[in-house]
Amino acid sequence: FPSHDNTARLEQLRLDINFDHVTLLMNHDYFVNSVDANISRSEYFHEGLLTISRLRNLASIDQKQGYKETNQLLKRIADALQTIAKQYPGSQIGRLNGTDFAVFFTHAIDSYQLGNQIKKTLETLNSGYSELHLSFITAVSRVTNTDHAEKIIAATSRHTSGIKAEQNHVLHLIQTDDIAQLYRDWE
Repeated sequence: FPSHDNTARLEQLRLDINFDHVTLLMNHDYFVNSVDANISRSEYFHEGLLTISRLRNLASIDQKQGYKETNQLLKRIADALQTIAKQYPGSQIGRLNGTDFAVFFTHAIDSYQLGNQIKKTLETLNSGYSELHLSFITAVSRVTNTDHAEKIIAATSRHTSGIKAEQNHVLHLIQTDDIAQLYRDWE
């Protein structure tokens, strides 16, 4: 039997490997593997949504605020998205990289309504940080049981990277045809 110290070390290692140290959300690899595991369960999963919210001006915020305050902001973003995810049983949330947060919803939901809910939630964060002019883009993509998490994340990121917005908060609904075209472009 493992000792208590070994069990604690193993648990800490699991946390270090699978979770973002700032937000305590799933990290990129763990999130992707978890989403793929859900998608592959065709007897339970048919269609869901993947949202990616990007804090577009993180670098300038970090420069103005410093490490500690920026991490507090990132934690507040994570908490706000977790509040939304908790409303939908089975949802999963992760931090894909420094700027991108993803939420996977395991059921078909109205993408426009959900996207707006996330957009408005992130806009409300701006009131506490008005001097920083937080700028988010949120993309919402449908996911079916034939998709792969890494591909849909990459396609969504590629699709939204070209969006230049005058506004601080943008919602972009990605159509299934857009993702399919991006898949074809890669082949």
